[in-house]
Amino acid sequence: MKKFTKNVIETFYSKSFYANLILRGKGIGGAYILLKAFLAMCVPVFLILFSSGWRQTVESVVAQFPEVRIEASKLSIDRPSPYVIDLPIDKKEAPKIVFDTGYQEADAGKVDIEMATKKILVLVTSNYVAFKKKNQVDFYYFNNYDELKGRSYFIDQDRWMAFHHTVLRYGVPLVVVAIVLVSFGSEFVGTAIFSMLALLFSAFFSIKLDFSTAMRLAAASAIPGVFIEMAFGAFKAHPFLGFFFLLHALFIIYGMVSAQKEADSGECAA
Repeated sequence: MKKFTKNVIETFYSKSFYANLILRGKGIGGAYILLKAFLAMCVPVFLILFSSGWRQTVESVVAQFPEVRIEASKLSIDRPSPYVIDLPIDKKEAPKIVFDTGYQEADAGKVDIEMATKKILVLVTSNYVAFKKKNQVDFYYFNNYDELKGRSYFIDQDRWMAFHHTVLRYGVPLVVVAIVLVSFGSEFVGTAIFSMLALLFSAFFSIKLDFSTAMRLAAASAIPGVFIEMAFGAFKAHPFLGFFFLLHALFIIYGMVSAQKEADSGECAA
């Protein structure tokens, strides 16, 4: 661990580190890929597992849900309609969940426009639930589900809360696992893409890289950019577009130049 920590520090400046990495290293740099994935996921995973703020926010929203009754595929609520729940998201105009059992608009295109105009994320009517996505609205009609035909369903506040706690109990671990897998997968793919760039750069050097060496170089040379990006984020600073791509490319070139010089000096000594 001590040696790896030393290597991580040396990714910022050490010519000998990069020369050794390219000329005598082994593997694809898996430890650096794992480090990148860990740094990418540690903040969201920490917030999900240990921050109570978002849990309290979600619970405050669920606490506003009305009592809902569905009979013969028709929904009704115990509040005056339309009933609006503002979602506490940090935007100028927060998206809304709207229960409107008197809503009669049948034209899906007009529903889409109205939901976009009024910042409605979810619209619950007596006949369907509409979910606003980026470029479309998905409709779920109650009469399309056999489970709702000829039956009566009642959801009170206790049941809303029970559902909320069930989702937290099973959903949070699934979200954490998904973040871990996506982080590692995306970092591996990103490293593979930059390894292609390293292979392209190698055409300008006498040192020729194989795929594993290119992966190793791409993984290690990304580490300085990861920490610099975290520093920018801590100060809420935003570098110009493409800054981190350029920075990573420069460290790849720096590594290859370092290896080239050591290889040339070895040949001269021989």
